[in-house]
Amino acid sequence: MYTLPATLLVNPVDLTPSAKVVSPATARPGEIVAYTVTVANTGLAPAEAASLQDPLPTNLRYEEGSLQCSAGRCQASGNAITWTGAVSRTAAVTLTYRAVVTGVLSHGAHITNTATLQDGLGRTITRTAVVAVALSELSKSAIVFDPLPVAAGARVTLRVLLRNSGAETADATMSLTLPPTLTLVSGSLRCGIGLCRNEGARILWSGTLPPRGLVPVQMEVDASSALVSGDWVAVEADVEDLRWGVAHRITGGFTAAWLTFMSRIYSGPPPLPPVFLPLVGK
Repeated sequence: MYTLPATLLVNPVDLTPSAKVVSPATARPGEIVAYTVTVANTGLAPAEAASLQDPLPTNLRYEEGSLQCSAGRCQASGNAITWTGAVSRTAAVTLTYRAVVTGVLSHGAHITNTATLQDGLGRTITRTAVVAVALSELSKSAIVFDPLPVAAGARVTLRVLLRNSGAETADATMSLTLPPTLTLVSGSLRCGIGLCRNEGARILWSGTLPPRGLVPVQMEVDASSALVSGDWVAVEADVEDLRWGVAHRITGGFTAAWLTFMSRIYSGPPPLPPVFLPLVGK
């Protein structure tokens, strides 16, 4: 009697070293990014029937005619990339293609592109590449008043803080219309850079905001003497990024001070301060 050993190979194909990369890793809308998918096999046998599906996500558009593969059969249908073929133990298969970043995106947004690989023996793996969006970002702009609180008839400084928290220069505009409860003090409007002017109660600014820059648009305004304590005075401004066509509405305001209310219910001389009497024990 003779005994012969036998070895059973369970899923001898290993595509886990496969990778997907994108260059550049940071891009702006309208720019082209290049993807490279490397299908590598470190298993004990060739992957005879491997396949790949790589659908491009929203905000990416495949550049027609850019797809190439070093072996097997690859094709692009619309925004979907597919490949089928064999992967030996000694030579990886490389796919390359390009895509255009599209759509309205905010600074710092991520575009995630995932490819799914099947080794032909029932095992599936995924490989992902991420593009970070770099552009101007004006949503952090703000409206502030100083000093607070504000009483009826008081003069206060109104500042529109135009802030670009993005990585790209922004060509921008700002439009603000003062409410009837606020009156612009003539000659008080000024701005750090750019051009600012008023058309009656409408305040306009246009200019360039540098990356991570702040431009103040400042003016003095008089609060209406008709304000009553608790009245909310709201101010809105529209800030538009002309390059990307993105608009932001920013708001600010204040609640009229209690001094206004006191002046309405008491018209005599100022009241005397309260007198605190000591506690007397029994």
